[in-house]
Amino acid sequence: MIFASSSGLALVFAVPSASEPDAGLGGRAEGQCARCPAGQGAPGGSRRQSRGGSALAALPDRALQAGLWRQRSGGSALAALPGPHGRRAAAAAAQRRCRGADVSRRADGRRPPRRAPRTHMYLKRPAGGLAFCLFYLASSFTNKYVLSVLQFTYPTLFQGWQTLVGGLLLHISWKLGWVEINLCSRSEILSWLPASVLFVGIIYAGSRALSRLPIPVFLTVHNAAEVITCGFQKFVQKEQTSLLKVCSVLFLLAAAVCLPLCDTQFDPNGYLWALIHLICLGAYKVFHKLWKPGSLSDLDQQYINYVFSVVLLASASHPAGDLFSALDFPFLYFYRFHSSCCASGLLGFFLMLHTVKLKSSTTSGQYAAWSFLAKVITASLSPFFFVMTANVLTISCLVIGGIGEALLVYTERTGT
Repeated sequence: MIFASSSGLALVFAVPSASEPDAGLGGRAEGQCARCPAGQGAPGGSRRQSRGGSALAALPDRALQAGLWRQRSGGSALAALPGPHGRRAAAAAAQRRCRGADVSRRADGRRPPRRAPRTHMYLKRPAGGLAFCLFYLASSFTNKYVLSVLQFTYPTLFQGWQTLVGGLLLHISWKLGWVEINLCSRSEILSWLPASVLFVGIIYAGSRALSRLPIPVFLTVHNAAEVITCGFQKFVQKEQTSLLKVCSVLFLLAAAVCLPLCDTQFDPNGYLWALIHLICLGAYKVFHKLWKPGSLSDLDQQYINYVFSVVLLASASHPAGDLFSALDFPFLYFYRFHSSCCASGLLGFFLMLHTVKLKSSTTSGQYAAWSFLAKVITASLSPFFFVMTANVLTISCLVIGGIGEALLVYTERTGT
């Protein structure tokens, strides 16, 4: 039977003992009434038994064993009782726990923060990296389509358009409060302008090279920019470099040097622009490592790069001859060209946003791993969409370059 005591709810059964003398009605044990069957106690006897000893001491052997087993496994002994008594005790215990939780919440005046489900956390972690890979693939394919298939080889106009769209969207996002940009210090803005000049060189030379080289070849030469960064750290800054990182850089260098010698589609102008792109990219990384910003974030730097690129490329379009030469472009009034240019501007902007977000939410090793995965996917799928002829030696150079970047990612993740 159930009754309330000062320590909570208790289930008490009066059990006759062989050593106790019979008393009362018809030889029944103390605490039994005439209407109760043998083995069941009256309320008075239950109360006396609960006052005089433990509630569990009065339980039958089978219920006591079940309760003790349940208590050892982390539950309540009372909840393990059979029949309606156990269900009532479990419900009462749950109500007490809920009341205690409500009191604790009201005492400090705040509700405890809700934890996200574990499955949601597992799905949320790779979402940023997968979005980055998707935008990297789509942006690379769109640029390659405009530059190689449509053959819009006017980089001052094409890159000027992309930076204009990216700058306008970033400015609109800033004014709407979606992103945070702080351009307070004029001295820091001026100190970042050399990096903006290198940024223009990166996108201009990269556009020239991508219009002439297949995507896997371009990415292999692009990855060799790490040779400049690692060489600067080792020979100028005198930093300690692990043997594994040196091997990875040598693999990248060997792939970039041997690739023009083995390429069946060798284009000297394409490799020349790829070399310029490589040098500008390596110098940009070195400048970024040396420059210690006080308040400029990655979005601030990209905003300055966009504004500077639009001004410089727009002013250089006429001297370079691209402004009037584009009027003779055969697909100038085709919707394919218009839609591809719009897509390239939008995809470039979203790729930049996801790059900044991925860098800020992950470690350098994790970002390097996602970047490597995006390049592998892009290089693997590009031969199915764009023309590329390769022999065994060319593929070997591409594989060597991939191994070198994989080793570099491993050193970034392990910190060696």
